[in-house]
Amino acid sequence: MVVKMENEDMEQRLRALAIIAKKKSKKSFLQRYERTDDIFERGAIIRSQDLDVTNFLGKQPVAAWNPGAINIDGKSNVRIYPRLNFDNIYNHSPSSIGEFEVDIEAMMFSGFRYSRYFIEPFPTKIILYPDTIWELDGCEDARVDKFGNDLRFLYTGYGRYYETPNSFSVKKRTVLALAKFSKQGKLNGKGFFKIRGKTEDCALPNKDAVFLDNKSLKKASMLTRFYLKDNIQWCWSGEADIADFDDLTFTEDSLKVQITATEFEDKVGWSTNSLKISSNEYLVGWHGILKKDLSYRNGLAVVDKVGDLLAISDEYLLAPKGIEEIYGNRCNVVFGNGLLRYKENLVWVGGISDLAIRIFYTDFDKAMSKLKWIKK
Repeated sequence: MVVKMENEDMEQRLRALAIIAKKKSKKSFLQRYERTDDIFERGAIIRSQDLDVTNFLGKQPVAAWNPGAINIDGKSNVRIYPRLNFDNIYNHSPSSIGEFEVDIEAMMFSGFRYSRYFIEPFPTKIILYPDTIWELDGCEDARVDKFGNDLRFLYTGYGRYYETPNSFSVKKRTVLALAKFSKQGKLNGKGFFKIRGKTEDCALPNKDAVFLDNKSLKKASMLTRFYLKDNIQWCWSGEADIADFDDLTFTEDSLKVQITATEFEDKVGWSTNSLKISSNEYLVGWHGILKKDLSYRNGLAVVDKVGDLLAISDEYLLAPKGIEEIYGNRCNVVFGNGLLRYKENLVWVGGISDLAIRIFYTDFDKAMSKLKWIKK
């Protein structure tokens, strides 16, 4: 099946929505500032050398980064889902998504800082890899949540598409993908999202998505980010049909801009999975890329069950510092993708400079105190 990947009318409608939201944000949204108040403590660094990949020709990845994470038992056992690359990551090396398990308390508090202190590597297996045209160049940036006994993965697929059914011309495209695994680890299906418009569906470039409402097999409230012309890469919310992997669709009429880039940011996006903190409140990480140095810096926000913004940090709360976080394959980055609560702590499992993984943590109440409420 050939899926339509371009729709100028739909993109124009979304751009018009975004421009209106930008004008409204100057009047109604809380002002955000360029400053950083980094509230997170630093835990362990996990490098690619610390992973023993068991199901891929015995090769060792050259980079393990931008991980998703989930607490699997309510205790200290946490599964981490990194992006893995086995060759130069900027030399067309397809990425995959791996899985390994850690004791999060040990990673936070047991004196680990640099991964050279690990005695044994973490047994790791690849669970998602490119096997379709729409993810031919890689699978990455997983955000994970539980759905009953299953695990759901929202991730980015870097792939190709034919411009027309009879075309020999292939173009590249980024898509937002969904995969579902059983409790036993069996892949039960995967597909990518489109937008259901007024007359047809279209898969505009899309990534950095988050599930909110976790009750329905058929529909879900979500956060996401579209790539629109004129570098409009902002934070959106919307409702999606998720019953059929061949028909994953956002409803165009449900799409709303929630966070726009400021005058000092190149773009903004959602960074992590969501944490339900009350009956109608979800905590989620977001990031902005500063124009002055192109650094990735992160904040926190609270949205309601349909994704409307309730509160946001008006400054960045987590940013790269020190050579181990600043220097890498893409310098000056802390990005993604795992947000957890462990005891009294908020834990951010993040990638550092497209090279490795670091555990960041802070007091949960301290983090919440940094939020400025817009509406209740």
